[in-house]
Amino acid sequence: MDAGELMAKLDKIRFFEAYTPEAEKKARARVLKQYKEGLAGESRKYFERFPGFALCFLGVDMELDGAEDLKLVLKQFAADTFGLFKPTHVKAVRDRDKDVTRLEFRVDGVPYKAEAGYEGWVPDEVFQVIVKAFKTHCNKLGFHAVIFPEFSQEATMTVCTARAFKAAVKAGLLPADYHQAYDPSEYGEAASEEA
Repeated sequence: MDAGELMAKLDKIRFFEAYTPEAEKKARARVLKQYKEGLAGESRKYFERFPGFALCFLGVDMELDGAEDLKLVLKQFAADTFGLFKPTHVKAVRDRDKDVTRLEFRVDGVPYKAEAGYEGWVPDEVFQVIVKAFKTHCNKLGFHAVIFPEFSQEATMTVCTARAFKAAVKAGLLPADYHQAYDPSEYGEAASEEA
């Protein structure tokens, strides 16, 4: 599949529905860049099997060294959503006495707050508040996990509606589940030679 065929498939499944025109333009440019890089690099076999790996827009490092890292995580979500997500008034605090971490921010003036026990990873409570704010303020777009076979402590995600994500999986652009993404037999001879 060449880049033009990939973009035609994305158009057919309406992958960029609910994007603003400016965000769609930026996202399309990122897809083309990532697809070309994926086919030219060590990950070629993965991109040949699932060209939708070019739709990985967010690679969020989920490891935390302190409360300030929560600000960085939120900033990364905002930066990788093509201007769709604009949190402001961001505060992150770690209360050592209570051993909790808090993240507070606003989107379109609406306040959001998450509190969780301190962990070495971004707490699920914090992640869920970010997801809720994004979905509420960004035309029901959501973050959807893209299972990329190369090991990483990052959470890799794409941005689309739930309908568009299901359509991408059904069209064979993305793996349906963890097993399919990691099964060497899915990647042909190149994968079996590495085993």
